Amino acid sequence: MIADAPIAIWLIFVMLTFPFIDMAAISIRYTFMVSASRDAAHAAARAKSFMANISGTDLSAVNIARTQAMTTANAFSEITITDVTTRILITDLASRQVTAQTAPLAQPADTSANLYQIETVVTGQINPIINCDTGEVPGIPGLSAPVPISVASREVCEYPQGLNQ
Repeated sequence: MIADAPIAIWLIFVMLTFPFIDMAAISIRYTFMVSASRDAAHAAARAKSFMANISGTDLSAVNIARTQAMTTANAFSEITITDVTTRILITDLASRQVTAQTAPLAQPADTSANLYQIETVVTGQINPIINCDTGEVPGIPGLSAPVPISVASREVCEYPQGLNQ
C-alpha cells in the first residue's frame, strides 16, 4: 500500500487539481470580461451621441464602448474580445415594454414617456491557464480550447437627446 500511495496521490493531484486551477482561472478571467462590459456600458452611457463622433476626443457611444472594452480587456492576460455590440434600450414608462435597436433614434428622445439605456454586449474568448490539448480529443472549452463568452451590461443614458445622432 505504501508503494502505491505516491502513484495514487499523483493521479488525484493531476486529475483534480489541474482542472480546479483551470476553473478558478476561467472564473477570474470571466470577472475581467464582466468588468470590460461594465466599463464599456458606463463610458457609452456618458457619450453625447450614439453613432456620430462629435470631435476627435468626444467619441460616439458605439466607438467609445469598443475602445473602453478593448482597453479594459487588454489590461488582463489571456482574454480576447472579438466583438462589442452597443444598443439603445427604450423602455415605455406606461407599458413597461422594452425595445432594442442598434441604429440611432429616428426622433429626438422623449424622456417624459420613455427610459433610455445603453447596453453593451462584449463577446470574446477566455483561454485556460493550463492547456491540456493532447491532440486526440476534440477541443473542450476550458480544458483544451478557449471558452467563448458573451457578457452584457446596461447603464441609463446620461444624454438621451444625443441618441438620434
